[in-house]
Amino acid sequence: MNKKILTHRDSGWRGQRHWTSHVLIPPENDLSASGASCVGSTTFLLMGANVPMKRPSNVGSSVVGLLLMTSIVLTLACGAGNSQIRLLNASPGEPALTASVGGTAMGTTVNYGTASSYVSVTSGSATLGVEAAGTTSLLINESITLSSGTYYTVLAGNYSSSINATILTDDNTTPTSGNVSIRIVNASPALGTADVYVLAPGSSLSSASATVSSLNFESASSY
Repeated sequence: MNKKILTHRDSGWRGQRHWTSHVLIPPENDLSASGASCVGSTTFLLMGANVPMKRPSNVGSSVVGLLLMTSIVLTLACGAGNSQIRLLNASPGEPALTASVGGTAMGTTVNYGTASSYVSVTSGSATLGVEAAGTTSLLINESITLSSGTYYTVLAGNYSSSINATILTDDNTTPTSGNVSIRIVNASPALGTADVYVLAPGSSLSSASATVSSLNFESASSY
């Protein structure tokens, strides 16, 4: 079982508590560097974040990622019959992706470890297409169903040879004062099942209980 530790400190952002400090503890047999990347309301915890992006030939050459998603106040408006959707590039073999839903582009180029802004699309059944940036060959081409007034994240994950889309329904409801809504997604194809601990700085795992237990690859915790 792999264990990941996330730490936090308080900060006065819009009167809410939000995650500002992260520590990722890799397994003992993983000597790659660690790093964190923040994009808007999403924080990516990446192992080997400084490894050049290339198509891996085996698991040992992969970049391992764990995704931490937080909920904050968003000012986007959902019109009647529309949904809000964004693309998150979590495929370690794809340095940059582009995507569209029903012919509407989801931003421009989305680099590995980053997410696009939300775009408004017509709700209902639509075709999702994801390509490597600069190409016209579809890596993902599938039909998805979107509910009106709902926010979604399309997580493009796994290695290039097995890249697929995981559709996550986002809850962007404002948390109560002094709190944060948090969801953890295991986006690492090489990590396996993980226990995740959200602890105060300096805390020990010896007497701590996992905040999220046995989180499988491409699975998301509740908020």
